[in-house]
Amino acid sequence: MEAKVVPDLIKNRLVQFQHKYDFLCMLISNGIAFLVVGWFLDDYMGAFFLACWTRLFLLHHFTWFINSLAHTWGDRPFCQEQSAVNNYILALLTFGEGYHNYHHTFCNDYRNGIRWFHFDPTKWLIWTLSKCGLTKELKRMDSYTIQKRMVLERKRLLLGRVCNLWYVKKDELEKLVRELAEKLVVEFAEFNQLRVNYRLARKEGREPDQLKFFKQKLSILRKNLKSNWRLWKQLSRHILKLKPFESFPCPI
Repeated sequence: MEAKVVPDLIKNRLVQFQHKYDFLCMLISNGIAFLVVGWFLDDYMGAFFLACWTRLFLLHHFTWFINSLAHTWGDRPFCQEQSAVNNYILALLTFGEGYHNYHHTFCNDYRNGIRWFHFDPTKWLIWTLSKCGLTKELKRMDSYTIQKRMVLERKRLLLGRVCNLWYVKKDELEKLVRELAEKLVVEFAEFNQLRVNYRLARKEGREPDQLKFFKQKLSILRKNLKSNWRLWKQLSRHILKLKPFESFPCPI
């Protein structure tokens, strides 16, 4: 553990204790698991294999999935250049690490699953520990950066797909992709900035009329975003369905 890499962890007594006595901590934790399961099942021999060996076997193999299956099966909405993928099923087996494409793209974010319904026990544990004072200054990537990255990566994917289609009007499709992507990025920026201004206005105790104005603008922008996002998804599905020797009418 190098001080120049993790200076905050070097100063943390609890982390240093675990780092120094990791083997002892492993023996104690496994011993407690063995005794508790053995007492509960009234079968200490079964507990030895179930709570110790079977648990460790499954834990290690599920952990290895992160560097194998999590780089093989899934989608890459945040970065096409990364081999890491997002796979919801793997998230169930790897304590949330299945959202691996996001983790590799925004590695300074303490979360793997960014939506509230994403199965990510590690995220929930870290957040809970922050409320107990055991973790602090949790890093989160702002929503605008995430949304912008998703649009730009999908734009790159769609333009690459259009380039490989010789029978379609490439110029028209490319123009449509670029214009809609740029429009979404601008609207995301406006919406996020307006939301920041609205929160600041509420904090400063601005006049009700000003707050109402902010809320109305947010409502209008939200509707525009939903409409353009729907068009973006339709356009994406249309282009991704196109194959070298067949064509479909564009829904837009």
